[in-house]
Amino acid sequence: DTWLRCADGINVKCSSAWADESFEDALRWAYSDDNGNEVVDGTVLSEKYFATRLHVVTRRLAAAGVRLGAVLENALGQNTKRSAESMHPELAEMLTSMQKPMMLLS
Repeated sequence: DTWLRCADGINVKCSSAWADESFEDALRWAYSDDNGNEVVDGTVLSEKYFATRLHVVTRRLAAAGVRLGAVLENALGQNTKRSAESMHPELAEMLTSMQKPMMLLS
């Protein structure tokens, strides 16, 4: 449900919050290697680098998909102010099951 806390992609505050989330993840996960060294042009990244960052990519993509759905619903004039409880039960369960472990990993 936190991915939909600010679900209005037209609202500058929401899109700025989404950008800030991505920027923080980039600073924490993308711009340093396994040893904490800055990743610069030409750096060879290990398999461990990719494996230890996959959860961030998965979480960001899942959040983007949920938010895109809300933006499209808003653009089509449908209600986006719904919580997980008002969604189809299987969809709510799937989103909840995806979101909790991903938040623990970040």
